[in-house]
Amino acid sequence: MIIAALGAALSGAEHASLYVLQTRHWLEPRTMDFFGITSAEDARATLKAARQQGRYNLMLAAMAVAGALLLIPSAQPWPIVAATLMTASTLCMTFAALMSIIAEPYRRKWATLQLVPPLVTLALLAVALLG
Repeated sequence: MIIAALGAALSGAEHASLYVLQTRHWLEPRTMDFFGITSAEDARATLKAARQQGRYNLMLAAMAVAGALLLIPSAQPWPIVAATLMTASTLCMTFAALMSIIAEPYRRKWATLQLVPPLVTLALLAVALLG
């Protein structure tokens, strides 16, 4: 379960970094390239939506990290809450990335990067909880 918590913390850190990109650096060329945005005009047109998406990513990050922190020995007896938070947040992250890969093929690069940590975390959680 500790390894799964590390995966959840990594997934949370990744989503916190997405928050920063989407809310603070959306109009910068490197961020636009990362997200597959081809023009400054498109970036400006999607700025409000990007900031909203960034806030969702920050909330998912908070859930994942909170779940991981609840496994600290002094936080016992919270393992069920920890597992629930980690599972819920990483499931949402996984499904969002899968939907981006399916619906927006031009965003496959960043969506795949967004998919791997939470998907691995879910597998680790399944082994820890069902194993």
